[in-house]
Order: sequence, then C-alpha cells, then structure tokens
Amino acid sequence: MERGETITVTVNGPAVARVAPISHDDVLPCPTGPMGAIHLPDLGLPELTDGELER
Repeated sequence: MERGETITVTVNGPAVARVAPISHDDVLPCPTGPMGAIHLPDLGLPELTDGELER
C-alpha cells in the first residue's frame, strides 16, 4: 500500500470494497481532529517550558 497500489477487498469472490491511496490534493470528508479544538480551563498554574515538562 505504501507504494501507491490499490487493494480490492472480496467476500467469497465478489469485490465489495476498494482501498486506494489519497493524494495530498484530496480533501478529507471530515477534519483530522473530529472533536475540534480543545479548550482547557485556566487553573492558575505557572507556564512550563518543554524542558521543565520533560523532567
């Protein structure tokens, strides 16, 4: 599939579905984040840097 080929799915012989790669120009039918933006409440905690978070 990584090489761009199309896969045909069969059930007892007849084809029932086809899996094909999408191009970068294709528009997906739904956003990649199905829940949308996440808004977290401000708990009044200090901002941490990436380095502080990794410790």
